[in-house]
Amino acid sequence: MTTQPTTVCQLLHTLNVGGAEILASRLARQLQDERWRFVFFCLDAEGSRAMEMRLGGFPVEVLGRKPGFDWHCMRRIASLWKKYNVRFVHAHQYTPYFYAMGARGFFRRKPPILFTEHGRFYPDQPNWKHKYFNRLLMSAQDRVTAVSQSVGDAIIQNEGIPADRVQIIRNGVDENRFIQNRFTEEQKKTLRESLGLADEPVILFTARLDPIKDHVTALRAMKRLQSMAGEARKPVLLLAGNGPELEPLQAMISEMHLEKRVRLLGERTDVSDLLQIADVFLLTSKSEGIPLTILEAFASNVPVVATNVGGIPEVVFNGENGLLADSGDWEQIAANLNVLLCDPPWATMIAQNARARFEEEFTERKMLAEYQKIYEEF
Repeated sequence: MTTQPTTVCQLLHTLNVGGAEILASRLARQLQDERWRFVFFCLDAEGSRAMEMRLGGFPVEVLGRKPGFDWHCMRRIASLWKKYNVRFVHAHQYTPYFYAMGARGFFRRKPPILFTEHGRFYPDQPNWKHKYFNRLLMSAQDRVTAVSQSVGDAIIQNEGIPADRVQIIRNGVDENRFIQNRFTEEQKKTLRESLGLADEPVILFTARLDPIKDHVTALRAMKRLQSMAGEARKPVLLLAGNGPELEPLQAMISEMHLEKRVRLLGERTDVSDLLQIADVFLLTSKSEGIPLTILEAFASNVPVVATNVGGIPEVVFNGENGLLADSGDWEQIAANLNVLLCDPPWATMIAQNARARFEEEFTERKMLAEYQKIYEEF
């Protein structure tokens, strides 16, 4: 007798490009076999990766959640669970978890839910409504994971989830993407020329153009860095990503006369290639969980300058495998960038330490094994 695979519902806001979406898609691609079948439910919109997942053979349902408290969305979730014979739900971020609990109802029966929190809003404050509904709707069979200890602490304090219910599973990335298909010097030259670069040092910043990523501080650091760097070797900052801050950043680049020193690349699918021409990776976020972009830089042997927020100091040990500065401290960020650009042997040592830390703690293989263990326990 043939055993039917267990259907897992990945419930997210959208299937855009972000940490939650990447984890959900990687879990589906890597774990789907004769035991597991995956479907994707998007609360708000399908997002840019929805077609990719459909082409990969994964059903994608868009729920079209309305503003406010949408009971009809919860009813639709429950109906679709029946349609696909969903055995358990993996809800990414708090709102999808809340809607999953609501769709399941007050009796807190099947399906069980795995809630993974990827990051927190800034500023993050206790929410008595969430605490009340969690106490009312959370089931003993539900599991909770957080991508960093700082995120775990936040959901304990601000969401009222008991500490003994929270498991930390740190993010990981597929190292093969960053060690295979390495460029020759000629290929690097071709890529640099396509971006309008000559031999300038390259600082790479890959992130959605969103206020929480604080690109403004990155631009101020670049302005300060111009006065530190030698005339012939002034670095160029590549900003890869799209989002609501595009026009304000374009205006700021013009106002600061940084047009020759900052390139807005838009959303890119070749980050592993861009990392091969980067001298330093930069992240100036106000809040983070465990940023995949830093892990990608680690895997690529690129030294990191970042802000000391959220889960970043769980990954980057200041002065050992990267350099940290306080959020918004553009002068220190500029100084950190400058020291790495001016001391290549030390930058290489920092990058090597980062690569060793990555292999020890942040491989996709390790992360997937921890999630698979939870899946098998449902």
